[in-house]
Amino acid sequence: MLVLHSSRPRHVVVLTLFFLLLTSTSFARSPYPAWDWIEHYYENPQPEKFITSIYELSRNGYFELPGHTVLAMGFIASVFRDNPDQLDEWLLYCRSLPDSHKRLIVSALWCSGHPKGEEYLRFYAESVVGPRMASRLLRTLESSPPLTTRTIDSSRVVYFRWGAFMATGDVESLTEIFLALNSIEGLTASDRWWIARKASRHQDVVAHCRAELDRAPSPLRESMETVIISADLTDSPSS
Repeated sequence: MLVLHSSRPRHVVVLTLFFLLLTSTSFARSPYPAWDWIEHYYENPQPEKFITSIYELSRNGYFELPGHTVLAMGFIASVFRDNPDQLDEWLLYCRSLPDSHKRLIVSALWCSGHPKGEEYLRFYAESVVGPRMASRLLRTLESSPPLTTRTIDSSRVVYFRWGAFMATGDVESLTEIFLALNSIEGLTASDRWWIARKASRHQDVVAHCRAELDRAPSPLRESMETVIISADLTDSPSS
């Protein structure tokens, strides 16, 4: 029998998460093949499906779901980093995406830390978008690309790092995300449940949480418990 050690009463955690499950529109079983491709990419990496999947995700509203723009940025940045030989071809074929999704692709390239990232983002900011968006994009160049640092200091970075995890399945990154959920000031309960729901749809993540729960330090254990409760509420994570 699983014994939970969270500082929050179990019934409070369950009721809060159950309410969020009822009101959420982004956790239904993946309705399109490309949604499974991105959500479970690390389980069976298929970079050859990148272009067809990105266009399907674009057409079917995946990038517009809550949190998914930043999540997708983290995912795409990681795939770019791991497939540098494919970049030129992929960027060429992405030219016909809607403007907002082209901006996502260019931003992800910069986030990956690839040498072309700053060049493409600067060109996009100075030649394609309006002054307000250009100023916003150029300000990002003053910081380090997210994939080149392990710092997690905001909800936006948490979402980004979850997207990167979907591309790599890196356990160390998963641990850093779970620790951040209970250490970042300003992170809302909704943000924590959002990540927990995403994580609970991965069988190996749930299995990892169950196996490591008893020996995990308190902040990490709380996040693992929430993932396990989420998985239990939906019977089993999707495959």
